[in-house]
Amino acid sequence: MSNSMWWYIMRAAGLTSWLFLTLTLMWGTVASGRLATNAKARRWVVDLHPFLGTIGLGALALHIVAAVADTYVGLKWVDVVVPLTASWHPWGIAAGVVALWMLVVVEVTSLMRRSLGRTTWHRIHLVSYAMAWITGLHAVLNGSDIGNPLVAWSAFTLMVVATGLAMWRSVSPKAGRPPAVRPPADAVHPEPMMSGARIG
Repeated sequence: MSNSMWWYIMRAAGLTSWLFLTLTLMWGTVASGRLATNAKARRWVVDLHPFLGTIGLGALALHIVAAVADTYVGLKWVDVVVPLTASWHPWGIAAGVVALWMLVVVEVTSLMRRSLGRTTWHRIHLVSYAMAWITGLHAVLNGSDIGNPLVAWSAFTLMVVATGLAMWRSVSPKAGRPPAVRPPADAVHPEPMMSGARIG
């Protein structure tokens, strides 16, 4: 494959990854914030979240491979995993590397969600918002397509919406959640369930 082809693949995969990972962040915020109150709509949002993430991760893997394969950029494998080792746009590449490691932390802890507990997992998962902005910094410092008005405004819109959802989620962590319904004092209590059973 020609070197110019790797250059175009790297750019296209990078933009695709940025788009889908940002959408994944937005969808996760919608699901956790209970913006979708309808049961079917909420189920659709929850199911779409990992689907978007899978596409984003695939595009990211292709972006990294193409960046190393492209001889013009001249990156080595160590440059895409260790910050400030690249000779080409070192600070921009470093931002991408930091964002990559943040993504690794988010993904690994998501796989360990049951053992970590919901509270710990949720706190670590908030790293995703910082990762989104650092990825944006990587694109601004390195991306040759950011000068395209369509790309620039699309990216800006995505980041503003994602940030707005994050701010809404932080100030209204329980928004949309139905209040707990307590049974009346004279209600007849059912037989106790077997140990280990879950309700709902």
